[in-house]
Amino acid sequence: IFEKMRKWFTQGQISMEILKSMKWKIKLWYFYRRWMPITFPMLLLIFLIIGLTSWNSVEGNLVLGSVLSLVMSLSVCLSYIMVIPWRKHPSSLILYRSLTSIFFSVTIILEAINNNAPGPQYANSCRDFAVVTQITLLAGECWLTTIALDLVYSLTNPFISYKTNLRRYQAMVWTFTSFISFIFFFDKSCQGEFDQ
Repeated sequence: IFEKMRKWFTQGQISMEILKSMKWKIKLWYFYRRWMPITFPMLLLIFLIIGLTSWNSVEGNLVLGSVLSLVMSLSVCLSYIMVIPWRKHPSSLILYRSLTSIFFSVTIILEAINNNAPGPQYANSCRDFAVVTQITLLAGECWLTTIALDLVYSLTNPFISYKTNLRRYQAMVWTFTSFISFIFFFDKSCQGEFDQ
């Protein structure tokens, strides 16, 4: 691949900046292929040890799981952006699943930070956090369902348009999650403390 880039560069078809950015992307691709299978399981073990030894509570485990999910989802989004050969069709569904997982993780982390706030504003923020958590969780699970649906559609009709399916999936996911979250936002029986 470097010979092809050098040929393009000598013929004036590619600039030096593009050549440098391609080398950086190739190095990132090498990192993902070579070191990701080693780095991320080690990170999981470190977080499990921290969760079992020092931060052994429900809130602590939620925060540790959210941070780990945030790191993994960001790496999926980064690999989608930077490694161009991985942008083939099912990757866009995985990207949307990762984006909703990022928002879900950030919501859980912010909820843990805001959990100790006393006063009447806590009830409203609890309801708002619950709605955002519901939207992101449902959207993530719906995107996971669309991956399975896309596999079924691809097996039954291999000539189906991926762009049309993606638009259909987006309409399906966001309509369903908005409708369910709208119901939960205005239903008072779904709000409040569930520890009792």
